Amino acid sequence: MRRFIAPLIMLAVGTVQCGTGRGTDDHAAMARAVEPPYQARFAARTRGTGVVTVYELFDFQCPFCREFTLRTFPAVDSAYVQTGKIRWVVINNPIERHANAEHVAELMVCAGRAGRFWELSARVLAEQARWSELERPDSVLYALVSAVGIDSTALTQCLQSGAGRAEVRADAAFLAAMGMQREGVPIFLVSGRKVAQGAQPFSTIRRVLDSLLAAHPRAAS
Repeated sequence: MRRFIAPLIMLAVGTVQCGTGRGTDDHAAMARAVEPPYQARFAARTRGTGVVTVYELFDFQCPFCREFTLRTFPAVDSAYVQTGKIRWVVINNPIERHANAEHVAELMVCAGRAGRFWELSARVLAEQARWSELERPDSVLYALVSAVGIDSTALTQCLQSGAGRAEVRADAAFLAAMGMQREGVPIFLVSGRKVAQGAQPFSTIRRVLDSLLAAHPRAAS
């Protein structure tokens, strides 16, 4: 079986990311990177079934993650995900200086278990300015939870069970296996390699995705 090796595209632009951007930046490290197999637990935060899998490292409190999701991703979804070219997976990567990021990541895991990850994600990001700096953000977050039809009692039970925390930690282990740290989001990984970083416009992401598809034997056939 021929193994797909993602081309070393690596696009990053200064101040369009949260964090320092540390991780597998150099080509030698990226060449050694190995992507663990896709895990069934990602299903609730996966869109599409394409032959190329893009892992988006994500922090719900990061304004650049918000910008990419609300401004760029709809076009990506329409052109590449819904057409069966790309499988898109959100990986929790809350950075430490965002006080509410890990809690929201855990909440979003529980929303995924309720089958409402993508619906709540859109609401949480659209209202990011309302909750991101609050010491106690749940009053805002739970209103959004109810707005998308999630039972708040069941979600609280999920959070209190530690299921969300365990999933976020499992995501950290998944990234650690590829040498990635909790910094510099959003980051986009394919086959264990960083192919883009930051709130890139659709024109930039389109070039990345087209190059990845052109290099993939099954996509090109």
